[in-house]
Amino acid sequence: MSSFDIVYQVPDTVKMGLATGVLQRIGGAIQYSSSYSSTRQVVAFLRDETTTKSALSLAGQLPSPLNGILTLARTAATLYDGRQTRKAVYNVGQNVREVRNLIEIVSHQVNDVNQQVRLVLTLGKFTSTGMILNLALAAASFSETMQRLDMLSQEVAKLGEIVRAEFARDRDIRFKKALQNARDVFEIRNDQTAVRLAIDGLYEAREHFLADFQEALRNEHSLDALQKAQHYLTRAMYAEISRIRCYLASGDTELAKKRFEEDLPHLRDCSRILVDAWLDNRAAVFFHAEVESENLDRFVQVRKWLDFPDTWFDVDAAGFLFSLIDELRHDFWNPAAKEPSEGRLRKVLPGRRSGGQIELTDRLEQSEIIIENYQRLIGFELELHAMNQPLDEWCGLVKEQDINQHGLALLVDTDAMGQLNDIFREE
Repeated sequence: MSSFDIVYQVPDTVKMGLATGVLQRIGGAIQYSSSYSSTRQVVAFLRDETTTKSALSLAGQLPSPLNGILTLARTAATLYDGRQTRKAVYNVGQNVREVRNLIEIVSHQVNDVNQQVRLVLTLGKFTSTGMILNLALAAASFSETMQRLDMLSQEVAKLGEIVRAEFARDRDIRFKKALQNARDVFEIRNDQTAVRLAIDGLYEAREHFLADFQEALRNEHSLDALQKAQHYLTRAMYAEISRIRCYLASGDTELAKKRFEEDLPHLRDCSRILVDAWLDNRAAVFFHAEVESENLDRFVQVRKWLDFPDTWFDVDAAGFLFSLIDELRHDFWNPAAKEPSEGRLRKVLPGRRSGGQIELTDRLEQSEIIIENYQRLIGFELELHAMNQPLDEWCGLVKEQDINQHGLALLVDTDAMGQLNDIFREE
């Protein structure tokens, strides 16, 4: 049985594993990448500040010991680590000295302040509004989830008039009532009938949100429709996690695993539908010369996830890129997409948002947030299978005051870390 050490700085071996592509971050879990190992063994779990009150302040603390974990994995975006790992992953077999030199080169890239600030600000912005789930979903209590739902409700009030008018507030109210019932059951008493009612209420809330999600995208992909759909999907994810946490809190860990494995594919499919809607048939435009290389790179990563959402699945990068170009090249010389002032390109190239239009970078950002949330669900699944003690003990491994002080914490699996050390020693 594995034991866990709690650290507030990234161990050198983990840094090396992330930078060379041996490891990858999947939401709140750091595991072996599919390009290196067929196993899904987790090396460490991330815990973030649950209150989110200082989410945006992370950017002001750069560089900090644990922010590198987020930026190495290209926070909010990428599952395959983009430019950083593409250059590194094929060099894993080199000796330790060469790998350490590679780490130094990659570190220079990661420590580019402008890039880090943008990445962490993106994450902080959406975390502080409740749009991003906790990193450690098992440790996210019902009260903390309610705090994030309150933030989401505040965000709806800031959206367009149509969204505010059409958003089903009664769904929100019933969900919060079900969440409060769950909180009362596990913080005041533990009656099995009450547990069942709490689970049923959260299931009903999830199904209502998913139905509203489908309805929002039924006839159009306007900015208003996309924003509504994103809010409904985010709430459905919160309802699902809260429901699974009810099983965990009642001590039924095996049933929690089973139910989550059953429900995760549906949340994945909804995430893919919404990401595809945000891209909205504008794929070829990302290859236009006026689109920055960084945004083309981000688009390729998003499209790769759309085609291969199971992030542990190994992908032939060259084959994927050829297929993508072959799919889109019919539109490369389309007169409607030839000049910035004409057709679709005029609507999506970077510029001032107006008249319900939305920039390319905004579409990418929203897509990346959806992917990040799905990854955090995957990380939660990995955490469910790694828990080797009751929920209260597992959640209590890291003290809240320590997370508040450091912003992030890392639960390191000592057995997995020993194996990783052996790998690098052999090389």
